[in-house]
Amino acid sequence: MVDYVSFTDARISKVLVNDRLRDSIPSLSVTRLKRGNKVVFRWKKRIKGTSEYPELTLGSYPAMSINDARGKALEYDGLAEQGIHPRIHEEEMKAEQMKSAITLRQVLEDYNNFRLEFNAPSTIKQRTDTISLVFEDYMDKPFNKLSNSMIVNRYQEWRTQRKAPNRKNKNGSPHSAKLAMRYLNSLFNYALSFELVEKNPMARILKPMQVYKKAESKGIYLKVPECKKLYEGLIDFRLFKADGVGGMTTEDFMKVKGYKESWRSWHSLVGYQLMEMLFFTGLRVGDVARLTWDTVHIDGNDEEDTPHFTLKIQKNQNRLFAIPLTFNTKRIFVQLKALQFDSPYVFPDILDTKALPITKKPKVNSKGEVIGKIAPYMISSKKKLKARYKTKSELRINKERGYGSTKRVCENLQDYIFPGGFQYQKTTKMMPQLLRHNFATHARMCGLTNEQIEMITGHSNSYDAGQMGNATLNYVRNLLTVNKPFYEKIEAGLMGDLYDDIVIPIVTADQIKHDDLTSYEDFDVVEGGFTINK
Repeated sequence: MVDYVSFTDARISKVLVNDRLRDSIPSLSVTRLKRGNKVVFRWKKRIKGTSEYPELTLGSYPAMSINDARGKALEYDGLAEQGIHPRIHEEEMKAEQMKSAITLRQVLEDYNNFRLEFNAPSTIKQRTDTISLVFEDYMDKPFNKLSNSMIVNRYQEWRTQRKAPNRKNKNGSPHSAKLAMRYLNSLFNYALSFELVEKNPMARILKPMQVYKKAESKGIYLKVPECKKLYEGLIDFRLFKADGVGGMTTEDFMKVKGYKESWRSWHSLVGYQLMEMLFFTGLRVGDVARLTWDTVHIDGNDEEDTPHFTLKIQKNQNRLFAIPLTFNTKRIFVQLKALQFDSPYVFPDILDTKALPITKKPKVNSKGEVIGKIAPYMISSKKKLKARYKTKSELRINKERGYGSTKRVCENLQDYIFPGGFQYQKTTKMMPQLLRHNFATHARMCGLTNEQIEMITGHSNSYDAGQMGNATLNYVRNLLTVNKPFYEKIEAGLMGDLYDDIVIPIVTADQIKHDDLTSYEDFDVVEGGFTINK
């Protein structure tokens, strides 16, 4: 029979190691531990409605007083009578306190640290600055108190402003509003994953806001004059080279109406080459951005004489794909190779967005040959202005990943090449998807069948590896041999060189039903344009 006695300091002091003294409250006991000669209060009771009979440590004596131990034991008894496990209840209460205590600023800091490995410093800074600006008065308030109505009101305030508060002479509040909503949605999804909040209030309001709405990408393409215009504009953007090959001087650029320094930043210079690669290959932007120099063979390699490059198409389970080099794609690789960026990636992620140094116009003789060297010079001797420009040796380059967002580059192309919009209105916005759909459309206009278009665009149905042979070498060799004439034909077609001799109209949705093409289930014909569904 267990003896229950009322705890006193004298009785507790006499408890021996591994002895147990029970209080007048049946669930409460005290024992002395062998390790450290420590005396602790214990609680033990069955949870009503369950078979659980937990024994929990309440605290050590004398840090916890006898009265405090009894009070805690009675509290636990009450929970056990309700069928509630005391420890689970405490964890839930602690989580609730954390939810009510953690602020928007803390969640933002945690999320930035969580994404540190994946985000460029500029991305983290933009996220922090945008959230801090738009939700300035909420930064130190409980994160879970941000309700739908509060978020919508703040969005409406910023969306309708002509100028953002605290930003001198800077417009763009609607853009900041959309950007803030995207970032806030990411923060809520992060907090939801770690159970810092119970729900994401953005879930119901994101769609009406349309902050993630993308430009229509089906049936978009450029007519031949627009293709030529894009190609000539890309030549201008390559900037003047000392060998006199192509491009405007930076002085000429500065005279163009609407000129922005981002037109000639190091980051943009690489981006223009990437966009030109998309223009001539129809590949997905992510696959091209991940290209590394060890997969590029400008003069062929030991296994295959044909100049080519290989890549793994991520959307097709990283399936190996090979593309032969044409005149223009080879030139892109040669130019990037000559820049000698310190990166394993063909299109490196340059963290500096500052402008290139200004170059002088070259002196030429009567034969058009460049006389002397073209040296960069600064527009001012002031240090403040010099800091705006960076030489290649000063650049910060992320060697862990390839090119990032093409948004700014696409804006530059549209502002400079198509300032008045697209003449034939088959598209309204410059974007990477446009160049992929444009490539497929012109491939069809050049007379390629749907199956051939699938092959050259690295589509999921392209070339059954079993038909091509089990060896990777055979697969690559066949891709190069079969596809090279197609790429060359489309390259000429994009410039309009073939269409005078080809009398093949773009098929319509009705006509395609009677076409004898072998495979078209993954392609659409929309308003005369040819588009890839995947």
